[in-house]
Amino acid sequence: MDFKDYYKILGVEPTADDKAIKAAYRKLARKYHPDVSKEKDAEVHFKEVAEAYEVLKDAEKRAEFDDLRKYGQHGRPFEHPRGRQPGAGAFTDAYGGDYSDFFESIFRRGGGAEEARNRARKGQDVEMELPVFLEETLTGEAKKISFQLPGSMGQPGQSKSLNVKIPLGVADGERIRLKGQGGAGMAGGQAGDLYLNIRLVPHPLFDIQGSDLVLTVPLAPWEAALGAKVEAPTLSGRITLTIPANSQTGQRLRIKGRGLSNKAGERGDLYAQLKVVMPKSTDDDARKLCAEGRLRPPQRMEQIAMSVPLGMQELCQTVAIPATLVIEIVEHGIIDPTGRGPDTWLFDQHALITCRRAARLQRELEMEWSGIALALQLLDDLEQVRRENQQLKSQLGRFLGE
Repeated sequence: MDFKDYYKILGVEPTADDKAIKAAYRKLARKYHPDVSKEKDAEVHFKEVAEAYEVLKDAEKRAEFDDLRKYGQHGRPFEHPRGRQPGAGAFTDAYGGDYSDFFESIFRRGGGAEEARNRARKGQDVEMELPVFLEETLTGEAKKISFQLPGSMGQPGQSKSLNVKIPLGVADGERIRLKGQGGAGMAGGQAGDLYLNIRLVPHPLFDIQGSDLVLTVPLAPWEAALGAKVEAPTLSGRITLTIPANSQTGQRLRIKGRGLSNKAGERGDLYAQLKVVMPKSTDDDARKLCAEGRLRPPQRMEQIAMSVPLGMQELCQTVAIPATLVIEIVEHGIIDPTGRGPDTWLFDQHALITCRRAARLQRELEMEWSGIALALQLLDDLEQVRRENQQLKSQLGRFLGE
């Protein structure tokens, strides 16, 4: 058992008055509180600070500690002086009763460290990573999770499922605490906590910049030159963009309030970044229709996808991944290009989006290819459901309008 110098833990001198001790405690408690701190071992430090304050705020305990302090040195092994017994002063568990053996040996009535081991103790905390889709950050809906509780007293751990409400505006890397959802306590002690580490799943279409989103919008040369109206996806449905004449690659159009949400429910903006795509072959009919304003989505997007297939080199440059990774994605059946081999493969727009999504899942979440294939299928199904819901809403709107 090591000696704990409570003055050093709070960072105050032994001569500090009650006001200075209280101020030091409040500062450190805010710094290390498990609900807000990102410091390493924050919970351990928080418990040490609480324990130190429990002793030094009480005149009787502080006097007893001062008397004992001359026999020990902080962080060094410690034994009670011969003939000295633990104090018998009044004691209350103001911080949940989770104290060190050193504390117990001084202030528990007639028990010491052995009694401490037999009393109630808080259960083990559990941490898990929670993948969250961008769409889920806007709704505040519940998400079902499953995790494994740690075993205790020789008993194996059990699986547990919860419906967790995703906080509005949750951010990547955020840590959420669910009190009492961790491992079971010992000897009647309270259960541990569950900590969820939020990981935003990379989106196949949108890049994140703070609370704003960036969407790349491909344009045919004549659309950029003459101007056009094109459909574009957002997290909450499709919109129509008005492309001004003489638009250039890299130019951005701002769509206010279509980005991510913050904690207050205020949304950032969506930026449509234009990209002029040169077709490999001229399609006079498509150009004529677009110039006349009669080529519209999804016909327009299908036309561009068919007239502008990408080869291996172009795909790698667009998605910014090596050819070896593209080959892996193809070999696992995630995308299916035309052609007999890597040198002759051609990729359409859907393959490009899927390839970008798969690469980011593999790189950022380190998922297995089987898991990536399943996740992509689920996302495709989700998009299909959304499209069908949108069509149903439009039909109902026209019917009710009539």
